[in-house]
Amino acid sequence: MLNRLEVDRAVFFAIAIRVWQFLAGPVTLLLIAGYFRPEVQGYYYTFGSLLALQSFLELGLSIVILNLASHEWSHLRQEADGRLTGNPEAHSRLASLLRFASRWYSVVGLLYILLVGTAGWMFLARDATAGIAWRWPWVCATIATGLPLCWFPRLTILEGCNQVVAVNRFRFGQALLGNGFVWLAIVSGAGLWAMVASAVTRAACEFLFLFLRNRRFFRRLQAAPPGSAVDWRNDIWPLQSRLAVQSVFSYFAFSLFTPVMFAYHGAVVAGQMGMTWTVLNAIQAIALAWVQTRAPRFGMLVAQQQFAELHRVFWRVTWISWGVILTVGTAFCLFVWGLHLADGWMILQGTPLARLPALLSQRMLPLGPTVLFTIGIVLYHLAWCETMYVRAHREEPFLRLSVLFCVLTGGLVWGLGSRFGPIGSAGGYLLVIAVLFVPGVHLIWRRYHHARQSVQQKSVQRS
Repeated sequence: MLNRLEVDRAVFFAIAIRVWQFLAGPVTLLLIAGYFRPEVQGYYYTFGSLLALQSFLELGLSIVILNLASHEWSHLRQEADGRLTGNPEAHSRLASLLRFASRWYSVVGLLYILLVGTAGWMFLARDATAGIAWRWPWVCATIATGLPLCWFPRLTILEGCNQVVAVNRFRFGQALLGNGFVWLAIVSGAGLWAMVASAVTRAACEFLFLFLRNRRFFRRLQAAPPGSAVDWRNDIWPLQSRLAVQSVFSYFAFSLFTPVMFAYHGAVVAGQMGMTWTVLNAIQAIALAWVQTRAPRFGMLVAQQQFAELHRVFWRVTWISWGVILTVGTAFCLFVWGLHLADGWMILQGTPLARLPALLSQRMLPLGPTVLFTIGIVLYHLAWCETMYVRAHREEPFLRLSVLFCVLTGGLVWGLGSRFGPIGSAGGYLLVIAVLFVPGVHLIWRRYHHARQSVQQKSVQRS
């Protein structure tokens, strides 16, 4: 059964992470609803949206690193004793990629702390709510999020070297610890310091995993024989330049909802927006597990020119993934609908949980915008899978479409959201996805894929 559903060990751990997040999410939501005032909840989720500003500095390099590493790793292998064997040139290029990425992200981490910390402080101070101590939690959360960027490329290179099982197993343990410390912080009355606890736990786990658990792997990788090196201008920048523009604009398409609600409708509505969007992101993360864990394999199949196998694996995992997001998304909408039906919760009457439906219904968005957002992520998911297929070829033909999508989405979320609230933001988001992004991505993918098929057929005829 698991084989038919394309569930290998990498997918198993990736799904385990998403399932844990999905199960732990309601616990976190209940604790936030029970221990945070509505205004504090708004600050909590606004923190999360502002911390996502790292996309302005990271500039899409992680995707390039993953694809470059997978192409070079297709010529290498790790022996039982840990030695790296294979093409010396590929080993040398992979080591140079690690050096370049480490330098890049060290600068990014420092800039993140300075720039995002200052920008977030100014935004939060503009509409500060009396009685909420947000300043020191914000400073510490920014530092705890920025420092791990210095060693982030090591995780990406591990994935690109097809060590997805080890990485996902680590992330599963990291998720368990992270949620545990966040819950402890919330129930102990730490308030916004719970966000700091989450960031510190994540950073500490990554540091131990990379610099203790995998120190021998990176030591052997860096001990590459002299040879060719990855050239930033020719190997990285052509793809990164396109992804960089998209990563900057993507913030306006996916992280602007909560700050807009905070600025125009207050911390309470921002908290409702943040909680609902967090659940929807968790649903999408579960579904993406099938495709994301195959990214290194996609790159290796492209490098080996096994396009028929690439096409088969891609569409099989994509349809399974899309079925998952459709099913879970529908279930979530039914759950939100049930929150507003008192008769459907009679089983809770007379128990300590009797107030739970009313409490959650006040802390989450109403059914209307929730349904619109859910339809949007279901449609977006299929298009996102097609972009991953194309990027495995180290090409990026979606630049203009993605920028247009982000600009229109950000404009409508801001314009309609500021005037009509969450229902306006949700409607604008769905409109751009359904009318522009999904059809546009599929047309580009079809043209690209047919061109590849034609090249492959000519190659077979010549042979």
